[in-house]
Amino acid sequence: MYGRGSGTEAVISYQLLAFFPSLKDQESVAKDTTEVRTEMATLQCLVILLNLSSLLTLPLLPRQKKDTRELVAKGERSSAWCKFVIISVTTFLVYSTFTTFVTVRYHETHGCLKILGGGGCDDDESSIPALCLVSFIFIYCYGTNFYLSYWPILKGDKSFSWSMFI
Repeated sequence: MYGRGSGTEAVISYQLLAFFPSLKDQESVAKDTTEVRTEMATLQCLVILLNLSSLLTLPLLPRQKKDTRELVAKGERSSAWCKFVIISVTTFLVYSTFTTFVTVRYHETHGCLKILGGGGCDDDESSIPALCLVSFIFIYCYGTNFYLSYWPILKGDKSFSWSMFI
C-alpha cells in the first residue's frame, strides 16, 4: 500500500505505518473519520518530505558525460565503499524480503509486530524497536550523504556551489 518505493524508501514508508494506528486495517480507513484523515495527511506529508529530501543527494551524481569519463579515466577504486554498498543493499534486501514473507505467511501470529510495520500484538508492546529502526535508516541515508557531499565543504576541501544541484 505505502511501500511501493524501492530500497530504503520502501522500508521507511512501511515502518512509518507503525506510528499511525488508525491506518492499520481497511475497516478503520473505510470509516473515514477525522482521525484517519489527519493521520493519512500526516503520513502523506512525511512521504512527500522524504521524497523531496532525496534532492539533497544530487551532488553525489556526476554532472555530465565528461565528468563520468574523467572518473573512469582516473581509475580510482575504493574497496571499502564497495563493501559498504554491497552490505547495505544486501541488508535492505534481506530485511524487506523477511518482512514481506513474515507479514504475508505468518500474519496471524507475527504480522502484528510493530517492528514489522504492524499495530502491535498487545497493548503494552513497545514502539522503541520500530523507532530505533526508522532512526537508524534516517541516520544511514542522511549521514552517508552528508559525509560524502557536505562534509568536504565544511572542512574546506571543496567549495559550495548551487551548480552542484543542477
